[in-house]
Amino acid sequence: MANKLFNIDLRTRKGLFYALSLLFFASLFYSKFVLSLCLFGFVFLALMEDRWKIAKWNIIKFNLSTNKYLLFLSLVFFGVLISGINSSNMDYWMHHVQLKLPFLVMPLAFATFGFIDEELIIKVLKGFLIITLVSVIHTAIKYFLNMDFYNNLIARGQSMPTPIQHVNYSLILAFATVCSYFLFKDTREKWLLIIGVVFFLFMHLIAVRTGLVALYVSVFIVAILHTLKHRDYLKSGLVLLACILVPLAAYYAMPSLSSKVDYMLWDMTQFSKGKTADYSDGGRMVSYQLGLDLFKENIWMGTGIGDMYNQCLQWYQTHATDFKGKVNFPHNQFLHSLASTGIIGLILYQAALLVPFFKLQLYKVPYGLILFVIIYTSFLVETSLERNYGIVFFLFFFLLWGVKKNPISNTI
Repeated sequence: MANKLFNIDLRTRKGLFYALSLLFFASLFYSKFVLSLCLFGFVFLALMEDRWKIAKWNIIKFNLSTNKYLLFLSLVFFGVLISGINSSNMDYWMHHVQLKLPFLVMPLAFATFGFIDEELIIKVLKGFLIITLVSVIHTAIKYFLNMDFYNNLIARGQSMPTPIQHVNYSLILAFATVCSYFLFKDTREKWLLIIGVVFFLFMHLIAVRTGLVALYVSVFIVAILHTLKHRDYLKSGLVLLACILVPLAAYYAMPSLSSKVDYMLWDMTQFSKGKTADYSDGGRMVSYQLGLDLFKENIWMGTGIGDMYNQCLQWYQTHATDFKGKVNFPHNQFLHSLASTGIIGLILYQAALLVPFFKLQLYKVPYGLILFVIIYTSFLVETSLERNYGIVFFLFFFLLWGVKKNPISNTI
């Protein structure tokens, strides 16, 4: 297995893409700078043929037209670009333009990657799982070396340090967990199932609720699909029963998870007493009202993405009696879009994601379906696509299955 995974022919676009993908996964966890370079690498690869030759324009044009639905993703970028019309803080607007640039760059690049086939996808996924496992081992070692400190941190409403922002990291782990199962079914390689179990248990250890909810929703969907396809009610029933029993067992077996749950219950009591702004769940509830109020002020164009921070700050200073300086944006991707770019922005955002998802029938691809289940579950309580790591992670795997395989060879 190791020979196949690390056998890379850098003379071919397929080999270069695989090498670039491994670098992309490693930098996703450990280097934002290298991650940016990887995006330039994908663009460079889009302009190449095998053996490092410059691609012909007619071939690039044909590939782009064949994968035209992928280009719908760029509507997210253009929605933010248009939002500059009613933004007065141009520096903050430019920050968001740069943040959303992958929605323009990555679809244009991947649309030319007709060489991506099932064999390469499986190879890329295995590389992703191995690199993710390295990050898990690294994080777990740090936790067990100072367990009491991190458990106390979680008990005070903070998160255990992870290679990247904890919510995005947990969503990546949720996807990796389900991918391990799907790959095991496709290849029957037992090490994939073992890795999946490690990811599953580790997610309870880091105790990030958004990731855990996304994971269990995904497991539920997989169980339902299995039942519909195979009529195996017993197996599906056991899986659903495990979805109830495993969290209960983890609560008593893992101090980090029990600390998280205990803090959540305490936090909600504080919210019921009107103490909200500086607590995790209480602050989240207040942010929903913030999003609704900002949306009502300008339902069509929103505040303007450039003015979002200033408008949120002004709202907190006016409405939050216990405000101590911490500004939360609406903890909901839909509300964030409505507040910052209005109905027009939300329509563009959702069209960018849903049109290619349905037109390319990614709901028929188990990996693509679960990717959407995870990301849309997170949308209810997070702004998952307002962070660089979340954006490029989502785009990479969406495009990996979205690109049409071999519409034309760039070696002609």
